[in-house]
Amino acid sequence: GDDVQKPVDDISIDLKGAYHVYDVRKRKYLGRTDVIDTSLESAEAKIFTMLPYKVNAVKLQIADTVKPGEALRCLVELDIGPYSGGKIPSHVFNLKIFDPDGERMYYYDRNFQKEIENAAVGITNPQSVEFMIPVALNAAKGEWKAVVRDVATGVEGTGTFTVR
Repeated sequence: GDDVQKPVDDISIDLKGAYHVYDVRKRKYLGRTDVIDTSLESAEAKIFTMLPYKVNAVKLQIADTVKPGEALRCLVELDIGPYSGGKIPSHVFNLKIFDPDGERMYYYDRNFQKEIENAAVGITNPQSVEFMIPVALNAAKGEWKAVVRDVATGVEGTGTFTVR
């Protein structure tokens, strides 16, 4: 039953250097550290991201208005802390779109990579990616919301646009 105590082990992970650490599943920043102290229940998996910089914000710049049947231009910018290590490692972003009633429109969901080699996605600078969202001909008029999340860190950015 659910009242059975699961065994818990306290563990310490030596990272062999200091990193900005994120708990991917909890979408939580754990700080800059060289050790991860955590506990594991039986059959539990934990996923951590270790980066040489902190992700301060994910900024979503989005067109104010769009007509049904047109494409909505979006720009996602990754705002990172000081970093002098050269090329920014690739990040994967997750996009979700919500209609004027707050309902998630699953057919707009997508994942995209910051350095993707797709002709539909143009890189404008090393920390940003531009993409287009085709808006359905029968899209409801009103204010919509877009939420983009950096998958590795859980940091999110939001934006709104109006379908006229």
